[in-house]
Amino acid sequence: NWDQGSGRIDYTISDKNTIFARYTMEQENTTEPGVTFYAGRIFPSNPKNLATGWTHVFNPNIVNNLRFGWNYMETGQNRAAGYDATQANPLGLNYTEIQPGSFGPPSIGISGYANPGSAGGTEVVRENLFMGTDSLLIQKGKHTITVGADIRYDPVYLYEDWQGSGLSFNGNYTGDPRHLGDPAYTGDPVADALVGAPSSAATSVGDPTLNLRRWYQAYYAQDSVQVNDRLTVN
Repeated sequence: NWDQGSGRIDYTISDKNTIFARYTMEQENTTEPGVTFYAGRIFPSNPKNLATGWTHVFNPNIVNNLRFGWNYMETGQNRAAGYDATQANPLGLNYTEIQPGSFGPPSIGISGYANPGSAGGTEVVRENLFMGTDSLLIQKGKHTITVGADIRYDPVYLYEDWQGSGLSFNGNYTGDPRHLGDPAYTGDPVADALVGAPSSAATSVGDPTLNLRRWYQAYYAQDSVQVNDRLTVN
């Protein structure tokens, strides 16, 4: 279930100038529910595309086409409470640090039970691609000459905190200490959770973000020669 829309405008300024603009968008976020609100996961997908163009006729033999485009893409997965500052540390745990994408309670692994805490971490990729092209066509005698350029700027943002934070409870602490390792004397994982005695704990430290930038340039020239009615050379 998603929303999608597209619109286009074409406008003739004069006999020598025409412009157009087109915009397309889609809202397709997917939510995977869990046993609690926090255990759910959100899979973002909100692609957007913008295209504009201007065609200018200098004379019947010389025409220029200028284009600009923008394309946005987001993919990955988010914690249900990720980036919600009001849910930064709802259990009041003593973290070394906590990243915005890992806001919310930790993942809570209780042996034999579903996870009531957050589902994993956050992994997101967002890409903005800006594109500009220009093409000049010149018709002269038997020659059709085309010259142009294609320039693109491609910034990419990554948030990679797949670990997030997590606690595990396996019943070790409420078992019989005289028979450690004996399954017959293992305690109750729920009891371990109630007394706050995890068997392991983990969190992420450091900056999980990465900002990449890339420029792309291409230039071209072409001459198409109509040698005769049956032969064309490029």
